[in-house]
Amino acid sequence: MLKEICILGFLGLNTWTDIRRKEISLVAAAVFAAGSLIWTACTGRISTSFFIPVGISAFFLVVSIVTKGALGMGDGWLMMALGIAMETEEFLVMLLIGLGGSAIWAGILLVILHKERKAEIPFVPFLFLGYIGGVLLWK
Repeated sequence: MLKEICILGFLGLNTWTDIRRKEISLVAAAVFAAGSLIWTACTGRISTSFFIPVGISAFFLVVSIVTKGALGMGDGWLMMALGIAMETEEFLVMLLIGLGGSAIWAGILLVILHKERKAEIPFVPFLFLGYIGGVLLWK
């Protein structure tokens, strides 16, 4: 229960900053990642499945570099911190719900609201909703 509250707080803080300032708190991500790494080591959760969310997050960081920021670097670091804290299944559920939600929102912006194709969409709110949806699915 404590882990879920910490993740919700971390995502809530970064959702607010992503919507209001269009940025991710890298300090909060680093602190969260360090705390998650300590928690993961103390609970003995480090196994081969630990590296799946971390690897997926690293892929998002590479995509951010290759696309010159089309996907924000902060989003990749945030997902890396979450990947350290979360089990593989819950990370994948959160990510898939978040990607699906952002795709639907992008479609609404393009088709209904007639926004430009290059309109920026904050991604962390969709991860936040994805995490909440995942928690509701798991519990």
